[in-house]
Amino acid sequence: MKKKLSHIDSSTPCIVSSIETEDLDLMEELETLGFIPGTVVKVINKSFLSGPLTVFLRGAKVAIRKGSADIISVTA
Repeated sequence: MKKKLSHIDSSTPCIVSSIETEDLDLMEELETLGFIPGTVVKVINKSFLSGPLTVFLRGAKVAIRKGSADIISVTA
């Protein structure tokens, strides 16, 4: 089932499906961080309200804005 990364519960592993944006700079930034289709991602921590998410992917912890997590589609 496809969901947005921002809607995934903490400690639930999922796989990046796509990045859905027309902003090529943002897409490139997320891909540089490791958000490439097929990559396994696990949400470690979610901040309250519209705060950042901390995720674990490719052996590293990465913090991203909720707005960025809203455009990353994953399968859980």
